[in-house]
Amino acid sequence: MTNPTFSPPLAPSIESGRSMKPRLLTASFGDGYNQRAPDGLNHMLETMTVAWSRLQPADAQTISAFFEARGGVEAFYWIAPRDAAPKLWLCESWDTGYPTQTHESIRASFRQVPR
Repeated sequence: MTNPTFSPPLAPSIESGRSMKPRLLTASFGDGYNQRAPDGLNHMLETMTVAWSRLQPADAQTISAFFEARGGVEAFYWIAPRDAAPKLWLCESWDTGYPTQTHESIRASFRQVPR
């Protein structure tokens, strides 16, 4: 089975952002000395907060439906802002807001998946 590609109807808002937290194995020794090593081959995976702030209800439904169809377990390809190529991501949580009577907002947490 191939992974689907996420193509939202609008680009994410400027309030979206990336985080990096390398996975490390740490051994602590006496006198405060620590030794660290990467935890696996793919220890540098990103997380992102992706937000859309002023969506028409139909666009918000399209984005939410894509996330619901994946159910937090199926990874998808997506080209993040300022990336040249798609990466594989999981969306395990998202929130929908109603900033105005005519617009909706979505804020999603993406976690990069090793290929």
